[in-house]
Amino acid sequence: MATTILINSNKGGVGKSAQCRELACALARAGWQVDVADMAPQGNTTRRFGIDRAALAAAGHPGTADLIDPTKNITYHQTLVPVEWDVPWTGNIRVAPSLNAINMQNRNLEAGRPGAERRLFAALRGQTEDRHVVLIDTDPGMDHLMAVALAAADGLLITVELDYDAVEGGVNVVSYLNANKVLMGLEDVRVVGVVVTKARRELSATARVQEENLPQAFAAAGGPELIWTPSVPLYDTLAAALSDAQPLEAYNHPSARRLEDVFAAHAAQLVKAIGY
Repeated sequence: MATTILINSNKGGVGKSAQCRELACALARAGWQVDVADMAPQGNTTRRFGIDRAALAAAGHPGTADLIDPTKNITYHQTLVPVEWDVPWTGNIRVAPSLNAINMQNRNLEAGRPGAERRLFAALRGQTEDRHVVLIDTDPGMDHLMAVALAAADGLLITVELDYDAVEGGVNVVSYLNANKVLMGLEDVRVVGVVVTKARRELSATARVQEENLPQAFAAAGGPELIWTPSVPLYDTLAAALSDAQPLEAYNHPSARRLEDVFAAHAAQLVKAIGY
């Protein structure tokens, strides 16, 4: 069965969905078989893979909201759609899409029902033997959807920017995990890494302080070895690739190659962390 990694932060806008997409792409470039389960209501990760959410919804294709809906008999494999970019490795990625923001958000209303937090875990069980990694993207909120995603995860990857609120948001995720390990049966779930995103070439004094404090901030999760390197640089090329829903290969610019190298390093660190 694949190793399932939740990518999360308790602060929005820190590049969580971008990290999910690019880490999946980097793993796929290296030959790994990767699924991406989009558990965020807005479905940004789904769209950024070039998937037409509206067309799928209109055709009645099930998404992740249907997958965890107890009134529907949907299997994980029924939700999966391919990524159809013109690159050699595109066949290594599949996406379980988020197609309807309202339906997904309505799943929060089921939080008190028996077994609600384990529905994604149950849906994935026995369905990912042909995959190496499943990456889960969620909203930044500490709500039911985050709990559903965490209950299905083997590991947690946290994204932060170098400002106080973003680092605190990452620490909040660690605190949430530690506070709920026993209650949710997550004793074996661990933080596999912390990624610094949107890093500027010249760090401000405040950003430098936050960078220096990262090991201490995440000491409860494992300390300095958790901080992945290099940081993700703040490049317009990445913003363009995400906006255009195109792979980095589509951009003939040195920054695109630099970004590919950064995410390749992250993929290698993930592979090492999960023991492949």
